[in-house]
Amino acid sequence: MSLGANFGIANDASAAASSKAVVNNVGNYGFIARVIDNGEPGFNDQFGLRVTNPSAVLVVDLTFNPITLAGGNFSVPKLTGK
Repeated sequence: MSLGANFGIANDASAAASSKAVVNNVGNYGFIARVIDNGEPGFNDQFGLRVTNPSAVLVVDLTFNPITLAGGNFSVPKLTGK
């Protein structure tokens, strides 16, 4: 099943994707995944997640503010104004 996703770039270093998900066999949970690109070669990049249940109540156990990754590299496309 494809639920589709919305993507957006907040600025030159931050981007987010939002969509719906199934959690514990219950559908219609919402989520927003946020990535922060703190430059090359990927040191100090961050990832955060916000999950809401079908009633739009925050799911605290699945939600966290952006944390610095131990490895990997997010690359957020730079805005060109076009």
